[in-house]
Amino acid sequence: MEVARTGKMVMPQPTDQQLGGHAVCAVGYDDFKQCFIVRNSWGEGWGDKGYFYMPYEYMCHPALASDFWAINWVEGFKNTSSASSSAKGGHSSVESLPLRTTMKFGWRPDMPDHRDLHVTFDKKDAPSQIKRKAEGTKEIIDLRPQNGGFPIFDQGHLGSCTANALAAAFHFTLHKMTVENHKDFADFTPSRLFIYYNERLVEGSVNQDAGAMLRVMSKVGVCPESVWKYDDKHDFFKQQPDDKSYELAQKCRVMGYARVAQDLSQFKACLKNGYPFVLGFAVLSSFQTMEVATTGNMVMPQPTDQQLGGHAVCAVGYDDFKQCFIVRNSWGEGWGDKGYFYMPYEYMCHPALASDFWAINWVEGFKNASSASDTAKVGGGPRHPSVVSLPLRTTMKFGWRPDMPDHRDLHVTFDKKDAPSQIKKKAEGAKEIIDLRPQNGGFPIFDQGHLGSCTANALAAAFHFTLHKMTVENHKDFADFTPSRLFIYYNERLVEGS
Repeated sequence: MEVARTGKMVMPQPTDQQLGGHAVCAVGYDDFKQCFIVRNSWGEGWGDKGYFYMPYEYMCHPALASDFWAINWVEGFKNTSSASSSAKGGHSSVESLPLRTTMKFGWRPDMPDHRDLHVTFDKKDAPSQIKRKAEGTKEIIDLRPQNGGFPIFDQGHLGSCTANALAAAFHFTLHKMTVENHKDFADFTPSRLFIYYNERLVEGSVNQDAGAMLRVMSKVGVCPESVWKYDDKHDFFKQQPDDKSYELAQKCRVMGYARVAQDLSQFKACLKNGYPFVLGFAVLSSFQTMEVATTGNMVMPQPTDQQLGGHAVCAVGYDDFKQCFIVRNSWGEGWGDKGYFYMPYEYMCHPALASDFWAINWVEGFKNASSASDTAKVGGGPRHPSVVSLPLRTTMKFGWRPDMPDHRDLHVTFDKKDAPSQIKKKAEGAKEIIDLRPQNGGFPIFDQGHLGSCTANALAAAFHFTLHKMTVENHKDFADFTPSRLFIYYNERLVEGS
C-alpha cells in the first residue's frame, strides 16, 4: 500500500515472494534520493501520479531487473511511404513475415529473481581424470565419463530441452558424487518428465527457464526415470506423477545451485572445478544444418541467419586449441558428435546469443534424506494437486518476460554530457536530478487495466517521450499523437510469433 500511495519502492527482503515480471519506462533519476524516476501503466491514481521511484541498487541488480531498451528516433509521417512492403495489407498468420521464433525449442531466459545465488569460482588445476591435454597455457577439460553408461537424452517432439539439460547436469553431479563417495546413485537416471511437470506446477509457468526448474528440483526433488518414464509421443507429460515418484524424489534433491557469470574465465573455472553448467542460447538457421548435425561443429552466425527459437543445453568441457566449449545436447546420440557439439567461446560469451547460466554443485543422498520435507507435504502426502498448495513465484501475470537473446539487437553506449536545462531539475556538486517528464501536462499516464500488456504500455510510453522530444525540437506533426498500445500488443505477437 505504501508504494501504491507514495511511489517509494524499497529493496526486497528475504521473506518477499516473487509475483511475476513487469515492464515500465524509466524517465529520470535523482542522485539525492539514489533512485530512478519510473513511469508505470496503472493509471494516474497509483503511486506519485502514475510514477514511482526505483532504487539505483534495484535496477542495477541482475537478479532484479533486466532487458533495457531505448528508442532514439521515430520516423515522421511526411517522410514515410504510404505503406512499407512488410506492413501492407495486414498479416493473416505469422507465416507471412520473416520470423524469429516459429520453432519452439522450449527455452526462455530466466525471470530475474532475488532468491538466486551467484557463484564465483577460484582458479585451480583440474583433476587428471578430466584434463585430456595441456600445452603451455592451453588445455582441454572434458567432464564426459570415459567408461560409458551415461546415455545421451533425446527429448523427441516435446519442447522439454530445459528439463533435459538440467537432468544432464544433475546426472553429471551424481556421477561425480558416485565416483567420490555416494554409491547410492550409481544406477540413478533423473526423470526428465518429473522435472518438466513439477516446474510448471510449482512455479505456475509454462515457460521453460532453468532457474525455475532448479528451485523445483531443490524443493520437490527428482525421482528416477525408471519410476516415471519419459514419453514425448502422447499426453503423458500432462499427467501428475504418482505418489511413489514424489516419495522417492524427496530423497534426492538439489541442495546447492547458483548462477554462473557470463565470463570466459568463470565458465572455464566452473568446468575445471568439475561442475557442468546449463545455459540457454539463441538457435539460428546456421545451427540447423547438416554440417552441425553430422559433426557437431557450430559456427558463429551470419547477418543473413534467422533466429528460430531458444534452446537449453549443458556445457561439459572446453578446448583451448579449438576455442570452443564441449556441449551436451538432447537430440539423441545420432546427432552431432555422438550427441555433443562444439560451441565457439565467442558465441557463449556474447549476451545477444547466450544467457541463463546455472551450475549444480550438490545433490542430497538417499541415506541422508528425511521421508518428506514440510514444503512438499500437501494434505498429509507428497503430491501437489494445484499451484495454490505451494509458495509461488508467478501466480500474478504481470505480462513481462526477459527478452530472448537475438543477434540482430543493437547495443548502445552513451557518452557523458551535460543535460539541457529543461530536464535538469537540480544540481549540487556531482549530484543532480534529471527528469524527462513534461511539465506542461498533456501527457497522460496509461492504465493497462486487467490486460497483461505492460510491455506494450511501457514501449508506447518510451515512444511517446521520443515524440515529445522531437515535437519540442522540430516535428510538430506529432503534437497530438498518442501511440496505440493495442496495436503494438497485437502486432508483436503476430510478427514475433510469441
